Amino acid sequence: MEHLFDLLLRGILAYFSLLILTRIMGKRELSKMNFSDFVVGITIGSIAAKGAVDHNQPFTNYIPALVIILVLEILFSYLSMKFDKFRLLNNGEPIILMENGRILEQNLRKARLNVEELASQLRLQSIFSFQDVETVLIEQNGGFSVQLKSSQQAVTMEAMNIVTSSNGLPRLLIKDGKLVEKELTASSFTLDWVHQQLSTRNIASISDVMLGQIDRSGFIYIDLYEKEKTT
Repeated sequence: MEHLFDLLLRGILAYFSLLILTRIMGKRELSKMNFSDFVVGITIGSIAAKGAVDHNQPFTNYIPALVIILVLEILFSYLSMKFDKFRLLNNGEPIILMENGRILEQNLRKARLNVEELASQLRLQSIFSFQDVETVLIEQNGGFSVQLKSSQQAVTMEAMNIVTSSNGLPRLLIKDGKLVEKELTASSFTLDWVHQQLSTRNIASISDVMLGQIDRSGFIYIDLYEKEKTT
């Protein structure tokens, strides 16, 4: 029983240690990681995991190592922001795989990719022909950035001289059948207006709505509960 309690306590300490470390290091650690982030993530995870199961010494003995890694990560991040050469050394730089519509074979080998893998990455972005592509880069985090040839790019409103206005970030006015009052207060709309919009769609009550989202222009998206959809 004592062994199980000790294991539980160590697991809790390891979890919260990792949670605090990732919070301090920033949300960048939660997005796609570059090589440096990957190494740091594996290292702190390994140390915390060992501390969680090693009964030969207290978990507190592992905390200095975690703190040292945290300090180094913050220091390296700061140096990467301040000095371009250090950033390139720490994170690497993007590799151009295609330029002016041509595959750069040497860079492809440098990235340890073959043509089939490049084609697969393009297909994941709904691009099925190399002849449509102007430029391809592989970023520091391993993601692919693709620029299509001008003839294949989508026509924008600006190119067509059509004036548009921003709809802003949509607000979630109704959630799980309840009005989100703070979102309504932050918007330029009133409760009466919301009821009017529901009435025009033959919706009797806010409680019938699973989700209601509105943009700045007044367009409202409504999704009813399943039972209401079938009636």
